[in-house]
Order: sequence, then structure tokens, then C-alpha cells
Amino acid sequence: MPERNTALLERTMQHIIDHPEQHNQGLIVGAEAPCGTPRCFIGWAMYFEGAHNITRLGECDAVKEFANKTLGLTDLEFYTVFHPCNSADQLHKMVKGLINGEDIVGQDWSAE
Repeated sequence: MPERNTALLERTMQHIIDHPEQHNQGLIVGAEAPCGTPRCFIGWAMYFEGAHNITRLGECDAVKEFANKTLGLTDLEFYTVFHPCNSADQLHKMVKGLINGEDIVGQDWSAE
């Protein structure tokens, strides 16, 4: 497992904070779609890294591999972050936890 890519985690989260209208956690859109197309957290990270070969949710293994290699997420962290019901606030807490080296898996992210 590569080192956690805190710069990409922070950049992606900041984009979602700055442009909430461009966040839809239920959509993973390939990097070839224009900037501004709504995407999930992982979709935005792929966009920023130019991961043009991953275009559909059906390519879950390729998306998970991207998250493992590029973001430095474990498989369980990937499934936690990738969940389609995550709000931007929940993702923000998760990203802070990841950057701080906390175990984000199995926590109740809906809690205040």
C-alpha cells in the first residue's frame, strides 16, 4: 500500500466544499467528462489525476485500484469513502480522519 496521498485527498475535498453543486456521491464520472460535471469524491480525485481510463461505476475494480494506488486507501477505506449516501460533511470528517491516520472504517459518520 502506498503512502496516503494527503495532497490529493485535501484538494478533492476542498473542491467539493468550494463547489457543492458539482458533488454527487452517487455518480462516478470518468476524467474525460468536462470539469463541472457532478462527480463523487473518488470521481473528482480521478479527474484531478487524469485517470481517463476509468469511466463507469461498473469498473469498480479499476476505481478501487485507483483509490488503493493513488489515494493510498485500503479496500475497506475505499468502500467507506465510496458509499453513495455520504454527504459532503461526512466526507469532510472522513478525509480529516484519513489525513490524521485514524481508522475511519465502521464509524458512524452521521453523528455530529
